[in-house]
Formats: sequence, structure tokens, C-alpha cells
Amino acid sequence: MLYFILRPFARLGFRIYFRKIYLHMRGSIPSKGPVMLAVNHPSSFMEACVLACFLPRSLYFLVRGDVFVNPLVNFLLNSTHQIPIYRFRDGFSSLRNNHATFAQVYRWLGEGKVVTVFAEGTTRLEKKLRPIQKGLARMVFGAMEMEQLTDIPIVPIGVNYTEVGRWRSEVMIEVGQPLSARSFLEEEDPENKRGVRHLTAAIEASMRPLVTHVNHDQDEHLFNQLCQLDRPVHFWHSLPNVSHRPDTYDRERYWASRVNEMEADRKASLTGLLKNLDHHGPELKRSWWYWLSWPGSLIHRLPLSIGYRITGTWAKPGPFYAPVLWGSGTFISLIFWILLLIPSFILFGWWSIAGLVALAILGYLHVLAIDHDRVAWEKARIAAFEEQAQGVLNLPESVNLTKT
Repeated sequence: MLYFILRPFARLGFRIYFRKIYLHMRGSIPSKGPVMLAVNHPSSFMEACVLACFLPRSLYFLVRGDVFVNPLVNFLLNSTHQIPIYRFRDGFSSLRNNHATFAQVYRWLGEGKVVTVFAEGTTRLEKKLRPIQKGLARMVFGAMEMEQLTDIPIVPIGVNYTEVGRWRSEVMIEVGQPLSARSFLEEEDPENKRGVRHLTAAIEASMRPLVTHVNHDQDEHLFNQLCQLDRPVHFWHSLPNVSHRPDTYDRERYWASRVNEMEADRKASLTGLLKNLDHHGPELKRSWWYWLSWPGSLIHRLPLSIGYRITGTWAKPGPFYAPVLWGSGTFISLIFWILLLIPSFILFGWWSIAGLVALAILGYLHVLAIDHDRVAWEKARIAAFEEQAQGVLNLPESVNLTKT
């Protein structure tokens, strides 16, 4: 029940946190019956929340066991369809609890539910797909045996971020074609060890095209700078907030492949050119509708500033920073609005509610104005940088930086 109560508020929080949410269905998630989702895991619990909010079916999750720390947390996690999975680092006594977890996963699949597994096994904030663990394949085959299921579709999903720790960045969700677990069963192998290996390899191969992959960690900064040149020119509209176009992700993959294929001397020359990128362009100018909508921003500043303070205190830069920032900002804003609406209604009636709703809408218009002004500044910066950039990048017309 709590899952369905929280989801609309979490969805609203994402629509404000992310400037754009791209959901591209290269394949499909079966509308009924058991399904296993194989998902990458760059940013802690952010992937679970964003998928729960924007995929069509209700999801059930396996999450790291060390977050189940007390009865209240356990209740909240269980009420939002989450159960613990333990790792070797959690100790042998904790590992034994995985028997109950596997049994619950088998029951979920037997009941026709959608179970989400973060197939890399750990979370790390990087732009690459890490090796897929065998546990997912073992659970699928175990469920087929224990629940007498003829097949379980495995849907690969890639969750990609532009700059996940920055407010008003973008998320790109790529949903691939389902794999049939049944096709990997081998009757001559009773323990199905070969089937587990082959299915794991197939899952990894199906996820690779869905995840932005920069081969070397030291090249991520160069990749990000190239994308910063490209994004504002081609993908600057903030509305609609949810889009089903694949263009943004395809271009991110294009730049990743360009960086992966570059010779070392070319990377060095590009890095030298781009290191001064931030110094190009005019001062940021604010539009008239930024100032017109500015009063609407005042009502949001207190809860958001508290969210930033909580995040700065409890989360270091890395995979946990963005989900804590989004989660704390959304939760504090929800509490703030409840405390504001109830007394206002009691004291002043419906007119006060109408006024607060108008302020909230004005606040969102202010957010859109910030987006607009930032993109205008980015375009001006690119224009100032254009001659040097074009000469070094040697871009084909199809990806010309000035193409709109």
C-alpha cells in the first residue's frame, strides 16, 4: 500500500529534479506474468525509485542487506516492495538469510510479479557497464524449478545519467528486448551450470547497448566535456518533461564511442583545448520571465535548502549523493507543503489554497526560466568556442555543434 501512496509524490519529485526524463522502449516489458528486470546500478537507490515511478508495472526489488538496520526501516522497505540480499562482506550468518530471500523471489515470480535485480552486484558512479553477476541467472532458473514456470522473460534495462548529482540534469532509461530464460536450459546438465554461464553472458551482451560505456575512467572527464558542447544545441527543450525519443542517448553513445576510439595524442590535444571551456562565453543573463516568476521560487527555497544541507552532511560525492539529494528534497518539500496547506485552509479557506497552488505553479515556471536561461548561456558559450572546437573535433555535418 505504501508503495502506491508514495509513488505519485516520488514521480513529482523526479519531474522537478530532472530537467528531462527519457524513457525509450527499444523492447517491451510483458504486460502480465512473471518478469525479471536486469538493471545497471550507477547511483544507489536512484535507479530503483526512477524505474518504480515511470515503468508501467509495479516492481519488486532486491536491495543490499545492510540497510535493513531496525524494525522501522525494515517496515518501510518491505512496504515499498524491497527485501534484503546479503553479500560475502556482510558475514556468513547474514548470507544464510539469503535462503529466505530467494524463496520470496520465487514466490513473487510464481505470482506473476516483476522483480528487479541490479545485475552488476554493486553500485559505482561511472559511465560503464560492469561485469554481470551469475546470481540473477541462478534465481531465474531456481524460480522456474520451484514454481514450475515454463519461462521467465528477462528484460535488460540501462539507466544513464548526464550529471546525476546536479539538479535539472537528465536521465535516460533504455528498455531492451526480453530474453527467454527457457532457451538457456540444458537437459544434459542437471545443475545447469553451462546454462547459468550462457544466460549471464547473454544478459551482459543485451545490456551493453543500453548503457553509456566509456572504457577508461580517466576519459570520463573528456567525454563529459564533449557532451556539454553538444547537449544544449540539440536537446534544450524542457517540455515535455518525459520524452520517448532515443536521440539524446544515441548521441551520448556516439560521443562515448568517439572517445573510446581516439588515439592518446588526440585525447591530449582535445583535453588541452577543452580545459579552458568554462572561461568562454558571456555572463549569464536572466530573461524577463525569470524575474516575473521569481516570487514563486521563494516558497520552495526553504525545503530545498534543507535538502541540500542534509545531503552535504550525510552523503559524500559518489553514488549516494544524488539519491539522498533527491529523496531529502522531495520528502522535506512534501512535509513543508502539508504543514503549509492545512493551517492555511483552516484559517483562510479555499482562497488560500488557490493562492498557494498559484505560487507553486509560478515556482515551476521559474524552474523552466532557469532552464531556458542556462541553455541560452550554454549556446553563447559554444558560439564563442566554436571556431577552435570545430577545428579540433573535425565533426561531420550530421553531428555539427551548431546544428539546431
